[in-house]
Amino acid sequence: MQFACGAAGRAARRVRAGVCVPVPGCRSGCGLWLLLGVLLCSPAARAHSVHGSYAEIEWSPEGGHLHVALQVIPEDLERALSARAGVDTALRDTPAVRELLTAYLREHFQLLGGAARRELHIVGMQLDYRDTWIYFSLRAGAAPQRAPRLRNTVLMDLDAAQTNRVKRLWRPEAPVLVFSAAEPERAL
Repeated sequence: MQFACGAAGRAARRVRAGVCVPVPGCRSGCGLWLLLGVLLCSPAARAHSVHGSYAEIEWSPEGGHLHVALQVIPEDLERALSARAGVDTALRDTPAVRELLTAYLREHFQLLGGAARRELHIVGMQLDYRDTWIYFSLRAGAAPQRAPRLRNTVLMDLDAAQTNRVKRLWRPEAPVLVFSAAEPERAL
């Protein structure tokens, strides 16, 4: 297949199989387009600029648990787990990854208050190219008289601009909580 580029239909350069072939006297700027294409395909250009997570949490007063569905960008979670493990870690639903992920979430998604260490259990994972959902439960104890506090620093160890949003399903009219490096704790 052949394409022509240039001013006023003049065939200044021909493109065959995605390669520009120079034609004498060309001033159409194909070289600039080629440079732009190379730059846009570089790893730095492919990195995403938005760093955020989204969680939906449900309070289970009869069982004293918070049920959490956490959505993250898979590449970011892989980077965080790899840094924690000291080796490259592929995000797969394996016992080793679950153990690493449980330890990571215990440190970065915490229900505050009370002296006991909170039990956290991974229920499942939905792994996808664009986003990943992690489903887990967090032991909360009996329903408190006042609102407990949540500390959500998930992936903030990778990027200070990370923001994490949390929707409280038992309070659908309440605004979504936003966590940042400046404000990592919020009342539920």
